[in-house]
Amino acid sequence: MRKKEKQIFAFRFKRWARKKYAAFNSLHKVVTIGVLATTCSLSASAQTTKESDSRIISANKSDVEVEQSDTLETVFVTQAINAEALFSSTINAEKIQQTAVQNSQDLLHYTQGVDLRARGTEGVQADISLKGGTFDQARVYLDQANLTDPQTGHYSLNIPLNLNDIYSVEVSDYNTGSVRFNSIRLDRSKATIQLSGGQYGYYQAVASGGLTNRKQTKSIYLSAGKTASDGYTYNTDFDITNLYLKAFTKLGTGSLSFQSGYQQKAYGANSFYSPAYKDQYEQIGCFISSLQYQNQWQKLSNQTTVYYRRQHDEFTLFRYEKPDWYTGNNYHLTDVIGATSQLDYRWNALQSSFLSADYRYEHIYSSNLGEPLTSPKDDPYTNLGVFYYGKARQHGSLTLGHHFSQSNRWSGTIQAIAAGNTDFGINFYGRADGAYHFSKKIIAGFYVQNSYRLPTFTDLYYTSPTQQGNTDLNPEKIFSTGLNFTYKPNRWEISLNPFYRYGFELIDWVRLPLEAKWHSENLTDIQTLGIDASLSYHFAKNSWIKQLEFNYIYLTQSQNSNEYLSLYATDYLRHQAKLTVAHKIYKSLSASWLFSFQDRLGTYLDFDTKQETPYKPYLLCDLRLAWDFRAVARRGFTTIFAEASNLFNIKYQDIGNIEQPGIWVKMGVKVRL
Repeated sequence: MRKKEKQIFAFRFKRWARKKYAAFNSLHKVVTIGVLATTCSLSASAQTTKESDSRIISANKSDVEVEQSDTLETVFVTQAINAEALFSSTINAEKIQQTAVQNSQDLLHYTQGVDLRARGTEGVQADISLKGGTFDQARVYLDQANLTDPQTGHYSLNIPLNLNDIYSVEVSDYNTGSVRFNSIRLDRSKATIQLSGGQYGYYQAVASGGLTNRKQTKSIYLSAGKTASDGYTYNTDFDITNLYLKAFTKLGTGSLSFQSGYQQKAYGANSFYSPAYKDQYEQIGCFISSLQYQNQWQKLSNQTTVYYRRQHDEFTLFRYEKPDWYTGNNYHLTDVIGATSQLDYRWNALQSSFLSADYRYEHIYSSNLGEPLTSPKDDPYTNLGVFYYGKARQHGSLTLGHHFSQSNRWSGTIQAIAAGNTDFGINFYGRADGAYHFSKKIIAGFYVQNSYRLPTFTDLYYTSPTQQGNTDLNPEKIFSTGLNFTYKPNRWEISLNPFYRYGFELIDWVRLPLEAKWHSENLTDIQTLGIDASLSYHFAKNSWIKQLEFNYIYLTQSQNSNEYLSLYATDYLRHQAKLTVAHKIYKSLSASWLFSFQDRLGTYLDFDTKQETPYKPYLLCDLRLAWDFRAVARRGFTTIFAEASNLFNIKYQDIGNIEQPGIWVKMGVKVRL
């Protein structure tokens, strides 16, 4: 016989008492907390992140409602079941500090469900795809700013963040899949200095510091970092500089957050785009900026973000000596201006509605991408008249959604989306998801959605001796659905997520077996069936083992592209398994391990043998050793660390003909004040 649903009781606390916010989640009741300095509302919308610059430490998988009063702000915490959270994975700040990486790109090796295909390691360049999708489908966000590059997905991870600037990373199944980097929380004054060095002439220097006033109403944070290496093989050297600024201020009942950053990269691109040319070289400058406003008026809340991204890149096929037939380097300048705003209305403790609007302007000047200009334009960074082509387009969308729940048992969200583009007209999409608590230990959820992806400027216009773009491309369309079953016995958490994705008229670079040139077409239809499984154990605070997580994904695909060969869409990870272990060694000395196994289906044309060659499976191990101790008059912490990536010195390739580095050892010190 089914138990009677519990009533929701309310408790009022007059002091925060430094308790962990998530502790209230276990009460299964409404909790009212006084004397809390925050003005943020976190909704269950897929359009907005659960992270914010408020002083809330968010309870996992819960909705947080903030109500304003004349004297204090009141926070309601309910164990509403957010289905979107069931289909997302997060690596938090604590886990980030345990990883054996020192850049935002390689951090994705530790995230569940991400296929990271590196051309250059240590943050140089990599493509990301999620659960069998293509690298151009994955969207990349910094907080609410959509930083996905409109020229090509190869550049979407150009984000000017040092590792210390990242609070968490979220990977979501929403739309065609997204990776969201949530920036550092500005909740106290702090300063950090880190110096490290290693094999292949590697070195990194990072300094950051922030100030927060006593009332935590104003904060500012600055970060600067430089990373360089001579390269692990010929023409793989790199030099990367990141500069980042973030500021926060409280404005009445609302808050304003500003961030800006600049990244400068220069790197040898040995065989990046063609194995026939070993002297490829690239220089990239990327500037980002965003301004976010949040406010709450009783049951109504708003979050608005405006952002800007500019990237300039210069690519040369010949870094050193250029042959007579070489016509010149490629130059590109892309600008993205965007704005997103969401209005939430909470009808009661169990229901809320939201309306969001999104606008995005994309523009490119290029030496070879776009439509012909009436006259050449000068490149402002080189003062050369190299821009012969250009293209601008605009996107807009409106989303209307409703979230509903019943006590702490079940919840659901439905969304209707109208999206328009100046080149492709208006289309309609939707999403529905839900979750149900069978008990405190068993949760089930589902989602179903359809979405789309616009062709990049490269898809439309790129021309070379081996590739030909297509200006007649249409947006590709994707239908996907998934289930989730989560079981939480005692300290264990077991999750199974079977999913299905059908992509039709996918944009892919294809050719017939006897053709010499790849060309972009809407020819490929792909059905993907897979299962994503995870197992983790939550250890006690004083336990010898700190973290134990195992993730596994299996994919199978069937495609219909007639007799055409595919360049990108069918090289997917059939098996991917990751085991993460963190443990103490002796007192303050600890170790963290990542074992990752990958088995990629697909082939590549081996440059040396001229034969179609299947990808080989491989097992990698990354290790980090860290010794933490108090220093500097016992006011801060110092960490001495040593890291080894590819500890077993395995030879492997993520992308055909580009050999990845073997074992790479680094050592360093990090001081936090």
